[in-house]
Amino acid sequence: MTRTLQMRLIQETEEFSSLREDWDALLARNPVQTVFLTWEWLYAWWLHRRGQAKLWLITAWDGETLVGIAPLMLERRKKLGTRQRVLCSLGTPDMDVSAFIVCDGASEIYAALAGEIRRQAAAWDVLEVNEFDGKSNEISALQSVFRDYACARKDNSHYYLPQQENWEAYQKSLSQNARGDARRRLRRLQENFKVAFIHHRGAEINWQDMETIFALNEHGRYPHLYRPDSERAFQRRLLELTSAQGWPEVFLLYLDEQPAAYRYGFTFANRFEDWRNGIDMRLSEHAAGKALLWLTLENCIQRGLSEVDFLRGDENYKARWQTEERIYTQLRFVSRTRLLALLNYIWLPRLKQFIRRQHRTPQKDKGGQ
Repeated sequence: MTRTLQMRLIQETEEFSSLREDWDALLARNPVQTVFLTWEWLYAWWLHRRGQAKLWLITAWDGETLVGIAPLMLERRKKLGTRQRVLCSLGTPDMDVSAFIVCDGASEIYAALAGEIRRQAAAWDVLEVNEFDGKSNEISALQSVFRDYACARKDNSHYYLPQQENWEAYQKSLSQNARGDARRRLRRLQENFKVAFIHHRGAEINWQDMETIFALNEHGRYPHLYRPDSERAFQRRLLELTSAQGWPEVFLLYLDEQPAAYRYGFTFANRFEDWRNGIDMRLSEHAAGKALLWLTLENCIQRGLSEVDFLRGDENYKARWQTEERIYTQLRFVSRTRLLALLNYIWLPRLKQFIRRQHRTPQKDKGGQ
């Protein structure tokens, strides 16, 4: 028997705040388990990183029980001198995974959420969902509901290391070159520097750890990343909301008491999600980033984690560690009657992708790897 669902649009921050208990209970029964779908991560992001966006949480209720959430937000984006209303995944562009949150993965709830987005189509020009599993039920539901819309799809790779028997067995599974190179680099660092490997998790992380990351990043490949006040406020709030659960983790490598590399992520559902990393480029010749990754993998494997997820990005270094691949996708839907939106979000991106394919070069390593 098909249940009757009540659909409710939540647009006020206060109501978002009050959802925490219901959200947590629902997420525990969701097929996708990631920190980027937790109330804590998304609420912290919304408070400090939303800019001018409008909250757009489409929720499904079975009586008094929350059974589905499409976590979205409405932005006004300017392209080619025109503005379009873009309904997109909450947390864009900072989250690395998104999805609908659905009790037990029930197909009728995915369909109801997609149908409600369609019923609200007068409020938006472009629907953009980012970092959805390419084989997910929500993708199928959206494609069915919006089959008469123009659609653009862009896939990207997420690499992950599945659970290993133990650290020794994992090392033996690597090629002799990869294993020997990692060991030699770490040994050279230990011969030339006083090396300190620091790992803090949950309540062990203090704000000084984050300040160390910010300062180190000023000499990295992306020095702008932590400069905005909104970004630092987001990181502080995120730490406040997640530390008690033990989710955040910081790995730091010091050379002669100077921070040389960091990795920053979250352990959620027994998986480490390796969110951000960086090196001090002034020390790049010493390959501190590679050494830190080796030590981080050793730590995660020895703890028996079910997975180390390197998240989005197809940097070459990720494929060296016996990783496997998942395909995630961005989908854009535009009504065929909205010509400017079609031009900006369907036709021109297709042209750019075609041009890139004609001039594609190998992806360089990032993050000090």
